[in-house]
Amino acid sequence: MIKWPWKEQETTRNDDWPWDDALAIPLLVNLTEQEQARLIALAERFLQQKRLVALQGLELDPLKSARIALLFCLPILELGIEWLDGFHEVLIYPAPFVVDDEWEDDIGLVHNQRVVQSGQSWQQGPIILNWLDIQDSFDASGFNLIIHEVAHKLDMRNGDRASGIPAIPLRDIAGWEHDLHAAMNNIQDEVDLVGETACSIDAYAATDPAECFAVLSEYYFSAPELFAPRFPALWQRFSQFYRQNPLQRLRDNREDENNRSSNVH
Repeated sequence: MIKWPWKEQETTRNDDWPWDDALAIPLLVNLTEQEQARLIALAERFLQQKRLVALQGLELDPLKSARIALLFCLPILELGIEWLDGFHEVLIYPAPFVVDDEWEDDIGLVHNQRVVQSGQSWQQGPIILNWLDIQDSFDASGFNLIIHEVAHKLDMRNGDRASGIPAIPLRDIAGWEHDLHAAMNNIQDEVDLVGETACSIDAYAATDPAECFAVLSEYYFSAPELFAPRFPALWQRFSQFYRQNPLQRLRDNREDENNRSSNVH
């Protein structure tokens, strides 16, 4: 009998997901109670519709699965679960994985090489992740593997391949392209000045428009104070697309904390 590697361990159905514990991560702390409730409802539907498949001995308990589902649904909180149509499985390795990469050079020669990947998204296939980087996606640092791959999926809804332009009105495409390329050029200027490792925003964003959209989607949700002041025009376009405002959430939460502190005697 053939044993398919992606059938190693699937998540079991669980009607009693530990949502309170799953929500207790820095990335989600700024959501209002109403937003948390709607995010949980989306995450429950996500877990009903998708299979989380653990590979190479990784074990997925209910808490891990619940947090993965919450992060998948954060970008589509105001868009709807149907925006995650087009795939049925999420494959999860314990750590970054090696894949065979094929690319064509400027003169048409095809090259093959083995490369280490953190995640992958396919047009009509699964999303592939790794648990090591998923854990690093719980904070508010600007890095979020799940949001990155979800952004690629949202991008692909606008065509056969990721282009950096999600499904937005035709009248907005020229402005989106202009602001996205301006951000890419700005990030590349910083890379040229200080180097990739010292760049304040992940230098991968400067490689092409699709990666710029995915990387800046990470910052949009997990580091809005870095994104918004640096690229205000693009920030507004992201806010119109995602229909959220993580920066305002952050400010509101800080104001609430300050008010609570001032009321302590």
